[in-house]
Amino acid sequence: MDIFQAIIIGIIEGFTEFLPISSTGHMIVASKFLGVAETDLTKAYEVIIQFAAILAVMLIYREKITFRKINLWMKLLFAFLPLAIV
Repeated sequence: MDIFQAIIIGIIEGFTEFLPISSTGHMIVASKFLGVAETDLTKAYEVIIQFAAILAVMLIYREKITFRKINLWMKLLFAFLPLAIV
């Protein structure tokens, strides 16, 4: 992966992370389209930029993601229960 490909994939991740679409899927399609070889380095890059996007979301919503907002945590737990049961 060269710097141009890394920038393009990073831009795609940045744009699609906040949309209700699969940012991971778009990164995979873009990687295939750009001809990026699937190596351990490229997989690590994709994980790192996704982690950075998650941190950005947490930074934006830091007031809502506190233990003082117990109502939010209860809703998240309730929403997670069906998946946990399956």
